[in-house]
Amino acid sequence: MFARKSARNLEIVHVDGGILTLESFGTGPTTLFVHGLGEGRYVWRHLLCHPDFKGRQVSYDLRGHGDSSWNPQGDYTIEQHVDDLQKVLHSLPNERVIIVGHSMGGEIALRASGRNLSKVCGLILVDCSLSHAPEVLQRLKREQSEVDAGFSDASQFRNWLSWNRPLIRASLVDQVVNSALTLENNGLFMLRRDPRLLSARVSELNYTDHNLNALDKLRHPLLLLRGAASSFLSVATAQAMIARAKCAEMCTVPSSGHGIALENPEGLIFAITPFLSSHLFDIEL
Repeated sequence: MFARKSARNLEIVHVDGGILTLESFGTGPTTLFVHGLGEGRYVWRHLLCHPDFKGRQVSYDLRGHGDSSWNPQGDYTIEQHVDDLQKVLHSLPNERVIIVGHSMGGEIALRASGRNLSKVCGLILVDCSLSHAPEVLQRLKREQSEVDAGFSDASQFRNWLSWNRPLIRASLVDQVVNSALTLENNGLFMLRRDPRLLSARVSELNYTDHNLNALDKLRHPLLLLRGAASSFLSVATAQAMIARAKCAEMCTVPSSGHGIALENPEGLIFAITPFLSSHLFDIEL
């Protein structure tokens, strides 16, 4: 899709009880990408090498996802992920950082940004809602039960994606299929994530005070992106979030729903590059 600008680097960050796996392109001031629940760093891979991005682009697998360690106690609270993100930030060179967080990754980024005031200089939340409708929880539970059953082959998972994620760019479906699945000893293909992730997430969905307090206290510039067809982040919730933040702007990305990075990557890049230029590189547009 995009011409690669440099070789990909893989790195490991040690955290309590395991490791986090990072990949990156470039050097210099950093854009750090944090994926959402149940996915992996692969959702950003086609963006990290985009030639319009300057500096260094980094993504990593959250604990319990992809190539990162599972938590032995199944501790996947937002605060545990925040602690991990702090370790990732500390592992980066002493450069300025803007964090891009999708969905749950946005909540993690929001809370972590307040703890790293000297390094973090901006925050981009990608279809991240701090208020969740009951139907969102029901959908999460339904999808969890379906994927926990496993898939007989990759084509069955591809069919599941076409039904549940119909807006994913056709050219990126194979990337998702190849990165998201692992073949287990029972002969079934399973998602590369700890099945205990959802129960930890559900227990926190109705407790938004920590997120709202973090938003009230945010001192960094904020860009909130919403997919035009998103059923996850409503217009009203997005506007309320912008109203609470001190220095915030909102952008709607067309031809996308909740999974903007995989549904309209060009639209996402178009939306965030001016913010990066202004707040990460101090370039007047």
